[in-house]
Amino acid sequence: FLGETDRVAAARSALEEVCGGGPFSLSLSGMGRFGGVWWAGTEKNARLAALAEELRAALTRQGFRLEDRPFVAHFTLSREVRVPKAPHLAVPPVSMEVRRISLMKSERIRGRLCYTELFSAAL
Repeated sequence: FLGETDRVAAARSALEEVCGGGPFSLSLSGMGRFGGVWWAGTEKNARLAALAEELRAALTRQGFRLEDRPFVAHFTLSREVRVPKAPHLAVPPVSMEVRRISLMKSERIRGRLCYTELFSAAL
């Protein structure tokens, strides 16, 4: 998470620096919620952890000040959902091939959170 920035070119440069090494497999594991955000976790993955560390270092070299907290891989499933009682839900065993990395922009448009891909590069 970079926060608000207009330094898209620097972020893109950091992404380009860490790409390579080819695709890898990623599996879902677990589910939870934090307030109104529901998420699915991932199984521990050495390739993803290494990629996250490489990207953190590349972004730091580009002058970004990053949050000082550990990387926790997850997929946001829903946001701003309110249910009176949290249902028991489970994530089915799903694996996928990760082939690219993307730089995303999030913004509120007419009250809705929208995501736009600004750049992507093949792994």
